[in-house]
Amino acid sequence: MIIYLCVKTHTITGLKYLCQTKKSDPIKYAGSGVDWLAHLRKYGYHFSTEIIKECSSHAELSFWGRHFSSLWNIVNGQDDYGNKIWANRIPETGGGSGAMSGYNNPMFGITGKDHPCSRDQTGNKNPMFGKKGKDNPNFGQKRPGHSLKMKNKSWKLINGKRIYFEKQ
Repeated sequence: MIIYLCVKTHTITGLKYLCQTKKSDPIKYAGSGVDWLAHLRKYGYHFSTEIIKECSSHAELSFWGRHFSSLWNIVNGQDDYGNKIWANRIPETGGGSGAMSGYNNPMFGITGKDHPCSRDQTGNKNPMFGKKGKDNPNFGQKRPGHSLKMKNKSWKLINGKRIYFEKQ
């Protein structure tokens, strides 16, 4: 398994994005960062890709991702005018924003059957844990009043934020 550590550069605006991918063609991979994707939607999907490291394990990717994140200050780096240089919100560790944090982190050793949600308050096995779709007893249930509240509302994106308003 090869994991590519890449620097994407928007060819029109110059904004950069440090990312990782396991895809066989990392050049075509657009990235997944929230700010980076918003930038691509706004200014177009015109970017170049530089593969800076080919890693053979997640640990190696995490090491080099943290190294380059720190070296280039990808979270807080700004140009002389105060504009962000990088579209990254967090250092590149190979886990995404939350994928490797808290209870999902295998380093904590509490995934799967040991996960806190797998047991109820009395210590018995939680019957709903791991049940998806039609197997989940709450499948098809709607939050009370949710559809009524949202039925007469619409939204549009203004400055990257979803603004709700009444339909006319």
